[in-house]
Amino acid sequence: MKARIFIAVFIFILIFLSVPFHATDTDKIIDEQIEDYGVDDIEEYIPDSAKENAEEYGEITIDEAKSLLNVENAIGFCIKVFFSVFGNKARLIIELAALAFVMWLFNVLSEENRQSGIGKILNFVTVAAASAIFFDAVFVTADTLISQFGELFTFLSSLIPVLLTLTAAEGYTATAAAVGSAVSFGIFVVTFLINSFITPFTAMYLSLGIASSMTDSVDFRKIAQSIRNIVNGIFGAIFCVFSAIMVSQKYFALAGDSLSRRTLKFAAGSFLPLAGSGISEGVDTAFACAAVLRTNVGSVGVAVLFFTVVPPVMEIGATLFLIAITRAICGFFENEALASFFSVMSNLFAVLLTVSVLAALMVFLSLAVLVRL
Repeated sequence: MKARIFIAVFIFILIFLSVPFHATDTDKIIDEQIEDYGVDDIEEYIPDSAKENAEEYGEITIDEAKSLLNVENAIGFCIKVFFSVFGNKARLIIELAALAFVMWLFNVLSEENRQSGIGKILNFVTVAAASAIFFDAVFVTADTLISQFGELFTFLSSLIPVLLTLTAAEGYTATAAAVGSAVSFGIFVVTFLINSFITPFTAMYLSLGIASSMTDSVDFRKIAQSIRNIVNGIFGAIFCVFSAIMVSQKYFALAGDSLSRRTLKFAAGSFLPLAGSGISEGVDTAFACAAVLRTNVGSVGVAVLFFTVVPPVMEIGATLFLIAITRAICGFFENEALASFFSVMSNLFAVLLTVSVLAALMVFLSLAVLVRL
């Protein structure tokens, strides 16, 4: 009798241990991972500007971020920002129109009068008016750029660690370590450059613009163009090196992680002779839940990047467009002094546009590498 009971208990234990674990409640695992890895804390660091910009299309949350990232919302938001930017620049447009009228007035003077004291005074007035008009526009744009990217990088400082932890929890520990160091260093470099050099660089360029319009003895336009090429080259080189490091480290680390994941699943599957398949499937479930969370967290990062960076970038683009029109008017009226000034201003805003776009691309590349493993 005891032998039969023992055999029955032994068979029951074997049957119980042979039940696969794929029926595990994945929602429970995801909830536990959200709590353990601090995923919910990310939403507290989302910039208010990004929330306000995305308010019309939905909320930037872990669950709803993916629904925001579609072509319809992206195009609609860009169109909305486009009209909003030009609406906010109504004052600048009126001031440039008044400046064009002054140029016309200067143009109607005869050649003799242009070389007289009145002509020189009028030329000085137009340059001073242009400088006053763009003084506010230049520094407001620079401050906005610094502020928006400051909010973005503060948010990334809370997002990236969570994203790296989820990557490691999915079994890609080497990838998380390698890519994490590259991302942290890249963001640090870009943050330092934007915070330290944008404002003094803007002031220097504004001074070059005024100087180029006041004298012909030195070709300040050529100097401004050379500085623009140097800055674009530096940021372009940083982006290329960063991209190469990110991609190479990702694929080298993935090769080791793939072997580690297979080894872990094999070890888990071989732990018990009959329950091994269930344990191995449980490991797969944990990996899959971490992958779902990693994708959702990455979507939040991309959504915040889009709704934070697009407005200042389009504002810079709109200012460049207005400067191009004004330069054309200067050429029509043959006003070389103002043409020089606006040429330097065009270089300045082109540099700001390049810096903002390359910084945004570096952030996007970092998120893409971590999300698309």
